[in-house]
Amino acid sequence: MLATAHTRVIPLAIPAGFVFLGEGFFLAAGLLLALHPEALPVPRHPWGLAVAHLFLLGLGVGVLLGAMHQLLPVVLEAPLFRPEWGYPVMALWALGVVLLASGFAWVPPLVPWGGGLVLAALLCFAYHTYLTFRQAPRWNPDLTVIPHRAPGT
Repeated sequence: MLATAHTRVIPLAIPAGFVFLGEGFFLAAGLLLALHPEALPVPRHPWGLAVAHLFLLGLGVGVLLGAMHQLLPVVLEAPLFRPEWGYPVMALWALGVVLLASGFAWVPPLVPWGGGLVLAALLCFAYHTYLTFRQAPRWNPDLTVIPHRAPGT
């Protein structure tokens, strides 16, 4: 089956949701830093860890996940395996980031729960990406390793 441009289109709510949630986490990180500037010079300060995770795991990973959902169909010239799988990934990731930051800032037992949810979200996304690669018509897994050639041959 030939993938047309229409079959490669995913709902804008998926990449936009990741990006907007990432921006929300960025604003939350800025607010926490403004309210607790004493955390900046102290290594491993609980508020500093919360800010760092909101910024890096919230904004950074959120923008990357949103961009990957948007770019995979374009680069592979194939539709995502199941575009609707982006919603549970987004929910797991967002809830995990909130629990992780809350755990660092207020309730330490939430840290492993938040980290586990983020890990589950990233593993689901990786599996979805793998399935999308497997259905791409122009990607050949047998040709991904380039044989070594001796100089001059």
